[in-house]
Amino acid sequence: MQKDDVRVDVLDQELSISGERHAESERREGGFYRSERSYGSFRRSVALPEGAKPDTASARFENGVLEIEMPQPQQQSNVRHDVQIDG
Repeated sequence: MQKDDVRVDVLDQELSISGERHAESERREGGFYRSERSYGSFRRSVALPEGAKPDTASARFENGVLEIEMPQPQQQSNVRHDVQIDG
């Protein structure tokens, strides 16, 4: 695959990777000719954790590998608060 065959979007806290595969091969051997073509679209979606900031995401496509980086959201500490009950 090539970089232009892949699209990365974020919508409603969901990271979506989509694209289309194109593969063709030809082979001549022993007086025979073989040609194969493979096409197909794909789409994968991943829910982002609460607090994720998609505007900080970056992507790199190298040697057929797509790498997406997004800083991890800050962990909120669980603080317990006592609430007085009247009555």
